[in-house]
Amino acid sequence: MIERFFRRPHVQRRLKEGPLAGVVRDYLRHLEERGYASSTVHHYVQAVEHFGYWLKRARRAVTDGDVALVQEFLRRHLPRCHCRTLHSQNVHSVRAALHQLLASFGLDRRPVRQGRQSAVDAVVDDFDHHLADVCGAAVATRRYYLREVRAFLAEEFKEGPVDLASLSAESARLFVTKRAKSVTPASANVFATAIRSFGRYLQFRGIRAGDWTAAVPRAADWRLARLPRVLTDDEVETLLAAFDRTCANGRRDYAIALCLLDLGLRASEVADIRLADVDWHTGILLLHTGKARRGSGLPLPARVAAALADYLQHGRPKTSERALFVHQRPPRGRRIGPGVVRSAMRLAYARAGLDSRCTGTHVLRHTAATRLLRAGVPMKEIADLLRHRSLNTSAIYAKVDLSALTAVALPWPGVRS
Repeated sequence: MIERFFRRPHVQRRLKEGPLAGVVRDYLRHLEERGYASSTVHHYVQAVEHFGYWLKRARRAVTDGDVALVQEFLRRHLPRCHCRTLHSQNVHSVRAALHQLLASFGLDRRPVRQGRQSAVDAVVDDFDHHLADVCGAAVATRRYYLREVRAFLAEEFKEGPVDLASLSAESARLFVTKRAKSVTPASANVFATAIRSFGRYLQFRGIRAGDWTAAVPRAADWRLARLPRVLTDDEVETLLAAFDRTCANGRRDYAIALCLLDLGLRASEVADIRLADVDWHTGILLLHTGKARRGSGLPLPARVAAALADYLQHGRPKTSERALFVHQRPPRGRRIGPGVVRSAMRLAYARAGLDSRCTGTHVLRHTAATRLLRAGVPMKEIADLLRHRSLNTSAIYAKVDLSALTAVALPWPGVRS
């Protein structure tokens, strides 16, 4: 394994006898399985070797490395390093190399962040545990809430100590109204809900500051006031034609687009599909996750099934990963996240000339529901496909079927027909 990446005998000898002696082969195998280029492997090994020499001076082994030691290396040693060995001082590259080292140990797969944890971060981390363990909030919900709460606390306490008992209804109200000035009512309500959730967390902790939750305002946002943004049939065909299905990446992204467009899935649901979830004999796709977090089975249209089969046979790299959609580039073969789904669609919008109208993936979900409604599918079946608990949630799509609405429109009083 060492000889495959490093040709020079003195480098091979240094790696076999140096601080990486016990881990270099496993680390190289880990990087190779994820498809990293030889040049990247050389940089990563160089960074880890530097980390190993630093640990050796502290009479520690590389296998003793953990998140705390990596953070100390990045924060204290790297900026002031005067080591004679050849190494990189690019914090981003070194952090990525050490993150992969920890991942090869199976210790911690979270990104390694530089710097000491602030008082605000400590509160936000505890709030995150509360959302996950007590409230059972989904990962996406927690991410949005944590972002707003961190901004709220940073604005109140800056870099100083955090006194949660000093938070008031006025400070919470001012924060929400200030953030709401430049966003839509729906986004403003996300801010408000996050701050109210934090207030309930304070009440749960026995801190009286949480009594102000009812004082946080809510923006007026009528559910059926707006039309959902959808694509026309011509735009759908233009979008699907924008995928290069002669390459592996194009086959994957085309299959993802059909899952969004024909099945109405969310980006997170597409990323969470596993190989075992596709029942080829019955033509059913099983979903175990989602916003409502209820398991459900969806019929698998022939077009979607054909795209998935083409991707599995000719596009998906060989990997032990059980997720259906995986990375085509390093870390090759690892499961993708919702961000990859959104990024793939944004690039397709740009190639199709639709980027001025489309940004996220929900436009495809709206388009799927609207096309079904125009085809005469009952609203109850559309709600079941979209996994809506209430028909009222799906009712907004009835406003898009303008031809059907024209048939039931009444003449305006006083106007001659």
